[in-house]
Amino acid sequence: WLTGVQTCALSFSGVFAILPSAAIFAATHVIPVLLPALFVVGIVLATAYEWSGSLWLSILLHSLQNSLAVIVIFVALNMNLPITR
Repeated sequence: WLTGVQTCALSFSGVFAILPSAAIFAATHVIPVLLPALFVVGIVLATAYEWSGSLWLSILLHSLQNSLAVIVIFVALNMNLPITR
């Protein structure tokens, strides 16, 4: 029985693995207003993993995205731009 489950899980590829992964990625960030954007980021990161076969590319892309977000927030705060929820 367990071997059948493992075989079934291993047979998931492409969209069947990417979409649930992206949904989990978005949900774990727990920011409802950003769920659609985070879902798209999750698709990109999962696709990068599928394409490269390595988690390191996804880690790099996620780090770049987080760095960009920090820079944008820092600039917005220093320009006295209103940041709303």
